[in-house]
This record gives sequence, structure tokens and C-alpha cells, in this order.
Amino acid sequence: MTELKLAIFYGSWLLFPLALASAYQVCKGPRRWVAALGTGVWLLGIWARFIEPQWIRTEHAHIDLGLPQPLTIALISDTHLGLFKSSAFLARVVEEVNAAQPAALFIAGDLTYEPPDDLVTLFAPLRELKIPAYYVPGNHDERAPGPYVRPTLAAALASHGVQSLEDRTIALGGLTFAGLGDLWGGRLDWAVLRRAQSPVVLLMHNPDSLLRLPPVAATKVKLALAGHTHCGQVRVPWLYQRMIPTTGPFDCGWHAVEGLPLFITPGTGEIGLPLRWLNPPTVSVLLID
Repeated sequence: MTELKLAIFYGSWLLFPLALASAYQVCKGPRRWVAALGTGVWLLGIWARFIEPQWIRTEHAHIDLGLPQPLTIALISDTHLGLFKSSAFLARVVEEVNAAQPAALFIAGDLTYEPPDDLVTLFAPLRELKIPAYYVPGNHDERAPGPYVRPTLAAALASHGVQSLEDRTIALGGLTFAGLGDLWGGRLDWAVLRRAQSPVVLLMHNPDSLLRLPPVAATKVKLALAGHTHCGQVRVPWLYQRMIPTTGPFDCGWHAVEGLPLFITPGTGEIGLPLRWLNPPTVSVLLID
């Protein structure tokens, strides 16, 4: 399967000569409207394969939790370094995060996608972060699917100063940030909320985790953060939502689960196909006050 994905990844360079050939037919061929349609298709493929996946945007969101002092954090997810995304791309993400000047960075899982053995080198750009960084694993880090890289990933990230928030809490800006293990990895444990002091911001990978939130714990949680959906990755109208692997009706941006605000970031990487359309890699910057 990996070989097929790599064949598609490298074979997609053929889109360029195909587009040129179609463009030539528009000028010289007898059925110019067919050639024009073909040129449009190839150019769309070039955009979705080579341009949009490399275009990093920063989105800003705001939520009022009644804090005495505002707190700005950055949220990314689904970096999926490995098969399609490299350290060079992560370095650009780090630059975007640093430019936003948040108090901390939170990474909502799925850091890998069929990665090489040397995770220390792969994630080396994270050492350039100018702020504290915390993460929780996702299903691709937990063999659901993908190779089991949990221990080596934890060691690699720790070597660059990125701390695991799974089943832990930290205090930041008058809030308690708590992290959950991955739902598909079978590591969902609500005990962390019993130890947490309200108000809690809950970091998870899969937003479906929130559907299992115990009622007692729900009184502590004021905001949830997640990834996993990729916002459909390729947002073909009426079709992309069928491709989002969640039970709940999740997409990206703001949602509400039993009145609890949930923010889902679009992610920065790709799986399956190395494509993004109408949905560029995103660094989410949240202003909480």
C-alpha cells in the first residue's frame, strides 16, 4: 500500500506535461473545447497536489470564557510527517506559529504518517519554537492505522522540548489545560478530569471523544480542542463530509456538544492522497478572554 501511495505521489508530476499537452491542443487541435476542459482538470490537479498543500494560512478565532486577562494560544493538528510531509514543511509551520506570538502551542495528535525511523531528525524544527509546546497522540501515532510510534515519538518530541499532555494537566493563564489519549487507540481515560481544577480546556485528537464525556466531568470543561477531521481535506461540495471519519457531525471550526464549545483545527498534513482543495494547511490562533 505504501508503494502505491508513493507511486501516486511521484507520478503526479505527470500532471505538468499533461497540462501542457492539453494547452497546446487548445491552440492547435480541432476539438478545442475538449482540450480546454482537459487543461482545466489538469491545472486543478496541479493546484490540489502542488500548491495548496504547501500554502500555510493562519486563522484567528475568539471565545469568551470570562478570563480576567486574555490568553492567546496556537493550535495545530495532523502534521502527518512522513510519507507526504517533511521536516522542511514543519519548519515553515513553526515560523507561522512563532510569528503569531501565542503563549503556547498545542498539537492535537496525528503527528506522523508512515514516518522514517529517525523521528528525532524528522521533528527537529520544533526546537525552534519560542514558546512552550504540548501534544496528545492521534490514531496514526497509535497503530490505528499506521506503525506504532508512540514511545519513539514521545522521546523524539521530548528531545526538542515538546511535552506530552496525555493524561496530564498544566496551568496557563487562569485555565487548566488537560489532555486525552486517543479514542481509536483505546486510550481514552477521563481520570485526568477528576484531578483537574476548573475551568478546563480539554485537548484531544478525535472530536468523537467528546461524545463520551461523563456528565460529572462536563461541569469542569469550558472548551474543547481537537483535530482529526482534516476538514474533509479535499472539500468537494456535498461529498467531503462523507469522507470525515467521525461518528458525530463534525467538520472544522466551532461546534457545540451538549452546549460545550468545541474548536476543530483543519490540520496541516495529508493522508491517503497528497491533496488539499479549498482547505489549506492551517495554524489556528485562539484568543481566549
